[in-house]
Amino acid sequence: MFRRRRGGGRRGGGGGGSRDDGRAAFLDAVRDGDVAAVRVALAADKTLVRDPPEGKTPLHEASEVGRKDVVEELLRAGAAVDAANKDGWTPLLSAASRGRKDVVEQLLFAGSAVDAAGKSGLTPLHSAAVGGRKDVAEQLLRAGAAVDAADEDGRMPLHSAAFWGHKNVVEQLLRAGVAVNAADKKGPSPLHAAAQMALLLGEDFTPLILEVVRVLVAWGAVVSDESWSPFCHRSTCTCGWPRPPPRGG
Repeated sequence: MFRRRRGGGRRGGGGGGSRDDGRAAFLDAVRDGDVAAVRVALAADKTLVRDPPEGKTPLHEASEVGRKDVVEELLRAGAAVDAANKDGWTPLLSAASRGRKDVVEQLLFAGSAVDAAGKSGLTPLHSAAVGGRKDVAEQLLRAGAAVDAADEDGRMPLHSAAFWGHKNVVEQLLRAGVAVNAADKKGPSPLHAAAQMALLLGEDFTPLILEVVRVLVAWGAVVSDESWSPFCHRSTCTCGWPRPPPRGG
C-alpha cells in the first residue's frame, strides 16, 4: 500500500523499526499527495498526524509542497494548524514561503494565526515578500497581516521586497500603508536595502533594482540622511538577508 522509503527507516534496536518504516512511508505519501494512503495510515495510527520528523509535522510537509488534499485530510484528523517546527515556523509560514496559494487559503480558513512568526521574527508576510509572492501577500493582507511587522533585525516585509527587487510587492505593501522610510535596527530603510542589493550585483544597477528604487522615491523615500546613504555601504551589502526559497518544486 505504501511505498517503502529507499534505505528503510531509522536504525534502532527493539521493535521500533517497523513503526519507523511506517512513519517514513506515511511521510512519503504526504509529500506525494497520496490522499488514500494518508487516510489509511491515519486510520491505523492517529498519532502520525502529529509525529514531527526532524522538527516538522506532516502538516508542515504537506503545506510546503502544496498538497492541498493532504492538508485537508490532516486538518480533519486533528493536526495542529499552528504547530511550530524547530525554527518556530508554522505550516502557514512554510506555505507562504513557497507561494502555495491554495494551502495558504486553507490554513487561514482553518484559523492559522496570520502573523505567527518564526524564531527570527519572520512572519508569513515577510516570507511572501522575500520570494516576491504577490498573490500570497494579498491573501495575507486581506486576512489582516501586519504590514509593519518587524523581524529580529527590525526589518519589515517592505525591506525584504525592496532588497530582492520585487517591485510589485513593494507597491502592494506601500498601498497597504507601510512607511516608506521605516528603518531597521541598523538604520537602513527599504531604499537602502535595494541599493545594497544593487551593490551586491555590481556597479551597474540592474533594471530590476532600478524599478524598485523609482517606486520608493516616487513614494517619498529619502535618498540620503546624516548617517546613511544608500549608495555607500558596500561593506554591508549582504547584511544577513535570507535567501528566497526556490520557485515551484
